Formats: sequence, C-alpha cells, structure tokens
Amino acid sequence: MNQAHSRVVAVLSKHVSRLNAEGALGAALRRRGIASTDMRLDHVPQILPDLQRALKLFGSVDPTRLRDELMSLTPPTGRTVPPPAPTVRRIEIRSEDDIVVARSATRELCEEIGAGSFATQRVATVVAELARNIVSYTPGGTIELEPKAKDRRIVCIRARDRGRGIPNLQEIMSGRYRSATGLGLGLLGTKRLSESFAVKTGPSGTEVDVQVRT
Repeated sequence: MNQAHSRVVAVLSKHVSRLNAEGALGAALRRRGIASTDMRLDHVPQILPDLQRALKLFGSVDPTRLRDELMSLTPPTGRTVPPPAPTVRRIEIRSEDDIVVARSATRELCEEIGAGSFATQRVATVVAELARNIVSYTPGGTIELEPKAKDRRIVCIRARDRGRGIPNLQEIMSGRYRSATGLGLGLLGTKRLSESFAVKTGPSGTEVDVQVRT
C-alpha cells in the first residue's frame, strides 16, 4: 500500500469502516486496471464514480461531500478537473443470469451520465430485449454500452451474437412474425424505443446497433 492508497483509504474511513473502505478502493482500482501499488492521487477522478457507487450502498454517505473530500487530494493543475469519462461496458451473454448482469451494468452507466429513472428503464429494456434474443436464439454473444462521444445523453448499444443469422428479418421488422416463445417482437420493440436502429445479419452472426436517448 503506497501513500496515495493510504490517503484515499483515510478519507473513505470517515464514512465507512476501514475494512469496507479498503474493499471499496480495491474493487475500484481493479475495475480500472490499476494496481494498488501503482496508484497515484491523479487516479482519483478516474475511480471516483466507482467509489461513490460503492459507498452509496451504506445509505448515509453524502456523495457530494465524498467527492469534495476525495478531489481535495488531487494535485493542483491550474484548471478545472473534468468529470471522469463513463466506462464502456462489455458484457458476455450466454445465459439468463447474464441478462441480469447486463441490466445492472446499464443502470450503472445511466447513473454515471445522470439519466433519470424513466430513461434508465427505457435503456435497460432495450438491453434486456437484445440480450434475451442472444440467449434464446444463439450460442452466445456480447452487449457493449457506451455514451455517444458528442452527446453523453445518448447511450450507444451494440449487440453481437455468434448465431446463424436471421433469415426472416424483414418479416420480423414488419411486425408480422410471432415466434413459438412469444419473443418475436424483441427487435421491433427495440427499434420503437430507439433514436436510431441498424441491424446486419448473416451466416456468421447478427449485429444490432442502437442509440437510445436518456
């Protein structure tokens, strides 16, 4: 544990137990790919959202106060420190459990960009529909989530699968198709909730690119 690590733990320990403080910081560093021995105080803006989210679980922690205390540790730069960029999420989708993980990752991302509860639910619904299609019809795939570079209030969602493609895509998108499991409206419902929607499909799999405004 180096000096920067110790100073951050000391701040966190004002709000939670030292054990919980060390656990929250360790998890935040691992998530960002930073070794605890290599941590520097200028890493604080990068790990701040993870620390706020972790301590939020304890209920009584004031996120604004926590942010101010942690940011006071960072070295002066002579300019305003920009907010840390939201993390791109990439979730492997193979089973029903992964759908739950994808929805949770969606809520985390929407929280980072300040989306409201209704908008968050809309984005989570789109992600769940795309993930469920992967689980229901293919051997597996991935969901990627990322705020749009020029407009952080738009979440870009990319779903890729390793299936054999969708031979009746036109029928599905027209609304005429009904599968035996009742999931035929997944893509159509996704399109209706999206700002933009594009799908490419073929023998090597299907890729769906969606943008949803929050």
